[in-house]
Amino acid sequence: IELCEEGAYSDKEKLAYERYWDVIRKERSALADSRAEGKVEGKVEGRAEEKEQTVLNSFKNNLSIDIISSITDLSNDEVVSILKKHELM
Repeated sequence: IELCEEGAYSDKEKLAYERYWDVIRKERSALADSRAEGKVEGKVEGRAEEKEQTVLNSFKNNLSIDIISSITDLSNDEVVSILKKHELM
């Protein structure tokens, strides 16, 4: 039935109909891209929070900044920055 109805459209109506579906497809694609980007950002933030917690726990267990840096793959300056942020230095 839909094909029969579509055949009854004028050329102008068909063009408007195609444009409408183009917009819908673009919006769906943008939404999917946004969701994927959000997932990636969430994973990155989660890893950063995990590293920060590792720095804090390691420091509280009397590990040196050099060792913490080695464990977390952060620079000594980054480790110190995290410790200062939490007022541990």
